[in-house]
Amino acid sequence: MIELSLFGVLAATLASGLSVVLLLVALGAVAYLGLTAFTAAHRLGDGRAVVSTAGTALRALGQRWSPRAGVGASLVALGVGLAGLRFHDAGSLAGSWLFTVAVALTASTAAGAWCAALCLAGSRSLATLADRSAEQRLRLEGARHAAVREIEAKSAQFLSGDDLRSEIEQAETALTQLGGALAALEQIGTGLREKLASAEVQQGGAALIAEHTELEADVARKAELGRQIQTEAEIAVFRLRCHEPLRRLVRRRPREATAALGSAAASRDALRASVAHARPLVRHFLDEARKTAEALSVLEALRPSHLDPADPDDPLARARKELAAIESAYASVLQRVEVVALRLDADAGLRDVASAAGALSPSAQIAGLDESELDQLIEEVSRADTALSIALTGDIEAHTVSEALARGTAALVRNDGRSLDDLVRAMKDLA
Repeated sequence: MIELSLFGVLAATLASGLSVVLLLVALGAVAYLGLTAFTAAHRLGDGRAVVSTAGTALRALGQRWSPRAGVGASLVALGVGLAGLRFHDAGSLAGSWLFTVAVALTASTAAGAWCAALCLAGSRSLATLADRSAEQRLRLEGARHAAVREIEAKSAQFLSGDDLRSEIEQAETALTQLGGALAALEQIGTGLREKLASAEVQQGGAALIAEHTELEADVARKAELGRQIQTEAEIAVFRLRCHEPLRRLVRRRPREATAALGSAAASRDALRASVAHARPLVRHFLDEARKTAEALSVLEALRPSHLDPADPDDPLARARKELAAIESAYASVLQRVEVVALRLDADAGLRDVASAAGALSPSAQIAGLDESELDQLIEEVSRADTALSIALTGDIEAHTVSEALARGTAALVRNDGRSLDDLVRAMKDLA
């Protein structure tokens, strides 16, 4: 029996020298597994699409220090083994020391291999976590940029009025479909009149003639209702065309800039900054208003033939009137802003002169913007907002006209006279 002790403490009892050999084989297998794990740890986290700076640093740190950590652990294990490991009853002192050295070397190799493998695997795992964190940040950043781009695209589409033009196109498409259904119904009426005048029906007796006459009158009535719907729908669509430039103009108004003029009265510097910011925006808005007037002039050729241009309720005349009110209101705002800017510049010049003279006189201290002028500026801004709200009052939505026209087309197709009567009244309310 061979006793194995560590620093005088019995650790194991081995049956013979063969057991020591088997112990050496087991320790060698553990060392081999450690070296295999060290090799596998080199490939941990490789092939990732995103490699962060922190991950690269951790990989380099593990690559550099894990072998050193393995060597250090191996030396420590070898020293502990040689100092404290003893075999008793091994037959001779030389045999006991031979077993001690062999087991200490094999155990130190296993300890060094596993220490290096664990250090390298730990650094690689931390590097993989850092890469995943960086990848997640990039994904979130990309999603945020995509959301910002989407919001900017929607804002640009809103300001350009693409949705308004799309709504009008839908209404025009519905009006065209209604015209097609009405033309088909009139063809049916023409065919019935021709058949009623044919010899076949005339010779078929009074009952057949009465049936065809009643059917022809019913189709004629529905066709008349359809023409009324088409007339009112053309007016409604023309009104949408006339209000589309106004609605697009209202969206582009300098709302924040003019609102800041009224809220900056408490601070001279804030008022100066608000005036400097509002002046170019109001001028640009007035340029847009003049372009809107040109766009309204183009619509003159699209006026339905049954609309009287001299009628006060003419959609184009009303749109021009509302545009004139908006333009006048913002022209007054610009004029008042110019006056306030001049007074602020004059006041700043007076203060500079007084400061250069070495003393600020009482008259220069109290000189500044007249409070009544600021009140007039705020009043002009309020009047401009009122003009915009009046311009939008009573406006109709394009999808309402489209839905009404779709109902009219369906009523013509299924010969629903009652729905047509209701729809004529609804279209008159819209127009």
